[in-house]
Amino acid sequence: MIAPDKEKYSWEVPATVASFFALFCLSGLSVPLHGDEAKTYLEQAAANAIVGPNQHTLFTILSNTSMRILGEYEVVFRFPVFLAAIFSIFLIHRLGQSLWNSTAATIASLLMVGSYHHFHWAQHGRGYALTELMAIAYVFGAILLLEGKSNKKGALVLILSGFALCLTQPSNAYFLPGCGLAFLFVLWESRNSEIPVSWPLLGEKLLPFLFLMVLTAGYFFMIYDDLVWGIETYKNQLRPGVEIAGTPQDFHEAALHLARPWGLWFYLPVLYGVWALNRIQRGFFLILLGTPALLVVSSGMMGPPRVYVYALPFFILLAAVGIDRGIRSLSHLVPRYF
Repeated sequence: MIAPDKEKYSWEVPATVASFFALFCLSGLSVPLHGDEAKTYLEQAAANAIVGPNQHTLFTILSNTSMRILGEYEVVFRFPVFLAAIFSIFLIHRLGQSLWNSTAATIASLLMVGSYHHFHWAQHGRGYALTELMAIAYVFGAILLLEGKSNKKGALVLILSGFALCLTQPSNAYFLPGCGLAFLFVLWESRNSEIPVSWPLLGEKLLPFLFLMVLTAGYFFMIYDDLVWGIETYKNQLRPGVEIAGTPQDFHEAALHLARPWGLWFYLPVLYGVWALNRIQRGFFLILLGTPALLVVSSGMMGPPRVYVYALPFFILLAAVGIDRGIRSLSHLVPRYF
């Protein structure tokens, strides 16, 4: 439907890229805790609690477990996000190869390593590296469901990673409906118009999303007071006169923030990548990334730029396919240089 049949997946390239990335990160894992991660440690890890406005629950669970086993050291405290950043490189390469080819997958893994935020959050004890990993896994689970070759595996990956996204940071819930709507779009566009819709089969495909929705709603009901506390805390941190609903300038700031270190030039290959995709893939990515933005606007709650890091891997994938297709186009126009 969305991912054509591919040759057997190769681990050599992502393993090499991830190894270099790990070496670059090692020196930053042992520096003293500071800033927000020190606050996270004092409020949740050291206190062995997961309540309050600072809802990085999944990271707290993983870091507490690591420190119980290995001891209370800076490296151990940050170890879960370090591993998440490593696994993200493997998974974005896997997703890129599933959707396109090994060249686009390699470019995506290299861009992931070059991203300021991926490098930064791999060394800081917060939940944002986990957000990247779970967002990629969530979409990968949806693609497994769409392809129909591993329905049970796809459903399990989708439910676990989607719920883990909300455990990592509640605002990640904005990302979940986008994937569900993109999933429906691909199902609709891939149907045979001459064959009536099989409602039982459609229900079977959508069941994991419905189960995830119920699971997420139950979790948010359990932590409702902490969610309200977190919103009020964030409002109090805003500069006087700044609204939580956000402005076009806030969206510009978020886009610029995600594009570090490349700046807004990063979005040129992203846009070309969107244009170069086939109709179904283009619709899938536009719905996937557009729905969270619309939900932010409609809800009237604009968070700080870092909370939208769930979109970064998919901008990187689009940039990677844009670079790959751009190089192919240039090779046809000026073959003597390629």
